[in-house]
Amino acid sequence: MLEHGIALVPTQLILDGRVYRDRLELTAAEFFVRLRSGCDASTSQPTPQAFEDAFRDAVRAGDHVIAIVLSRLLSGTYASAEAAARRVDPEGRCITVLDSRSASLGEGLLVLRGLDLAAQGWSPGAVGRELVRVRDQSGGLFTVDNFERLVRSGRVGRVRAWLGTKLNAKPIMGFALDGAVAPLGRARGRVAVRRRVLELLDRALAGAPRALRLGVAHADIPEFARDLAAELTGRYRSTQCIVSPITPVIAAHAGIGAWGVFHQIEDGTNR
Repeated sequence: MLEHGIALVPTQLILDGRVYRDRLELTAAEFFVRLRSGCDASTSQPTPQAFEDAFRDAVRAGDHVIAIVLSRLLSGTYASAEAAARRVDPEGRCITVLDSRSASLGEGLLVLRGLDLAAQGWSPGAVGRELVRVRDQSGGLFTVDNFERLVRSGRVGRVRAWLGTKLNAKPIMGFALDGAVAPLGRARGRVAVRRRVLELLDRALAGAPRALRLGVAHADIPEFARDLAAELTGRYRSTQCIVSPITPVIAAHAGIGAWGVFHQIEDGTNR
């Protein structure tokens, strides 16, 4: 990532009394093995100091910093990033903190779009405005195999009661426009869930966008994810479809077998 001018401020994973920096000190594959063996883990957001250190390094290396952060309604990470930005750049001239209103590949796809725009010579202000525009017309859908970890995480407050009455079916959830997690449906079995997710995607992409980026995130179900990505690419003619395991921190809440589809509509311009 460094060669592209991307820095990562990792969330923290607490496992067996040790704190790991997500993705830097524990890979998804390593954590999936531990999850399957029955290990449990908790998570913690990055500290304001971690953001401050990253911002200071980035400001020294470039003219402007755009930080794309996990939805503020899912974590205190956004607040930590904002607090650090105010300390490093109190006049707000060289750091922009952008709420992705998403997670996982929802953040990652925005980063990729930002890199494209920067390479095309867009100004930092124009890049920030365009990312907000793209964000507001994009979205993500996801499901889990087991409710226990998700409910225990406390990050799905709006759907907790709904989940509690539907324990015999798999939930389909998505990110609302404000970045909160919202219930969208339910189905029995992975095949039925997949079919319902595609129906919801058909509705979201009914305008047949010409500039469409997709992503499939999964928790240790790589064959399913690759097969789904191939179907998505043919079905929606996306310019790119990324397949990636979810990070250990997300897996700690979603559990093995979770998967999600993210769509990013890039049609039009705000320039």
